[in-house]
Amino acid sequence: MIDKILKIKYLQILIFLFSFFLFSLNNQNISIYLLDEAKNASCAREIMETGNWDYPTFNYNLRADKPPLHYFFMILSYSVFGVTPWAARFFSAIFGALTVLVVFRFTSRLANERVALWSSIVLLASVHFQLQHHMAVPDPYLIFFLTWGMLLFISAYLTNNSLHAYLMYVALALGVLAKGPVAVLLPGLIFLVYIIIDKNLSIKTLLRLKIIPGAILFLAIAVPWFVAAHIESDGEWTNRFFLGHNLNRFSSEMEGHGGIFLLTTVYVFIGMFPFSIYFIRAWKYFRIQKDQGLILFSVVVSVVIILFFTLSKTKLPNYTVISYPFLAIFLANSLNGAPFVLKRDKILLTSLLILLILLFIGGYIAMGFDPILSGRRYLIIGLTVLPLGVWLTIRSLKRVGSQSRLILASTGILTGIIFFALIYPQIDRLNPVNQSIHLLEGKDVAYYKRYNSGYAFKLKKRIDPLESGEIAAWFRKHPDGVIISTEKLIKEIEIPEGYDIIFSMKDVFETPVTVLIGTSSQ
Repeated sequence: MIDKILKIKYLQILIFLFSFFLFSLNNQNISIYLLDEAKNASCAREIMETGNWDYPTFNYNLRADKPPLHYFFMILSYSVFGVTPWAARFFSAIFGALTVLVVFRFTSRLANERVALWSSIVLLASVHFQLQHHMAVPDPYLIFFLTWGMLLFISAYLTNNSLHAYLMYVALALGVLAKGPVAVLLPGLIFLVYIIIDKNLSIKTLLRLKIIPGAILFLAIAVPWFVAAHIESDGEWTNRFFLGHNLNRFSSEMEGHGGIFLLTTVYVFIGMFPFSIYFIRAWKYFRIQKDQGLILFSVVVSVVIILFFTLSKTKLPNYTVISYPFLAIFLANSLNGAPFVLKRDKILLTSLLILLILLFIGGYIAMGFDPILSGRRYLIIGLTVLPLGVWLTIRSLKRVGSQSRLILASTGILTGIIFFALIYPQIDRLNPVNQSIHLLEGKDVAYYKRYNSGYAFKLKKRIDPLESGEIAAWFRKHPDGVIISTEKLIKEIEIPEGYDIIFSMKDVFETPVTVLIGTSSQ
């Protein structure tokens, strides 16, 4: 079947279009609610409104969390589609599709078309990879530019392609504009490790990679915006971004996102489901094969990235997604070339089935403890397609052999489709922003210490910050206004006479309980 697929004339177009469909599926019906999405999407809207491209803001205060590239693409999308969830996520899906496409194209050239196709299949089957490209965050941009840049490196290194060498510096510069210095420091470390392993570290090699003109090109693209932002903010953006959101994230746990040493590896294993069960098998095949080209490079990329974020004190599942394209190539090499052993596949798939059943039971029980999700536990039934698909794969092993893995891949893709088309939209409707936004429309709005960022995207206006002593005075000035806060924080204040809590609801996926304070008559 794989050979028949490869004969399709317009395969690359089909890969791009299907990837875009998968990554943009139902984006218009899922609200901008999650913290990072809401802040990024709102910041882009505010830049478009103010016209100040060098001073990103959230709620009209300086936001130094991320560089500007994703804001600029969101603004372009807003200009065409309007300020909507679909527009905020449009280029995330585009860059996700481009990532799958460049993986296919470069793997076709540097390995073969069968490995290339399996690489695309493994990526598309990862529900975590699908999830990452459904979000209005900078990660999809970083994933694409790092993947493209590193594939350009290995192509230039193996084939002496000068154009690819120059394009590599362009890609890495754009990666820096997407997420910061990690987009050049991490690839630089990877390139160095690979060249050392290949026993080819020399001035001649560096010159062949156009390091001097390439560095000039890189700096010409990456540096000007950072300089402009530094000047515009009197250095505040520079200090907060480079010290707070880069150095501190690596050296200390931020925002409660820590964990044990091996947590990063667990994130990768779960994130690459269902094909992550073949990691050990792929490693054994790689050791026998002794490849010194793309596959070795993919192993170096994956190991360096995973080790780097294992050492980082702040641990998040999205950090290691930049390794997925190369893990996909690594796995695809084995899926294509290693001899099929029925007994071994059956053991691996049976282990995966047991694990998925345990996760399903655990998820169903955990949802019962959440006051928002407990009444929607039936939704998890839609995810049974994953263990069911694994079971069907096991059943088909004797009949179709290695081709049964196409059933496994279809299972991962179908799981993502069911999740984004049916399950997540129903959960999304339950978030407090969606449930309470009608109480804020047309009203003056403020917040006390903390509020859900989704309100900023929905309201598209400034939400005034208040201190405890300002509550009564604000209500006198805005008698019909509404104040947003949390159940825990409002215990610190005295609610003025005539006002009360008019809405209270726990945040979906978070611990705070969002509350709205307004006139008792509301």
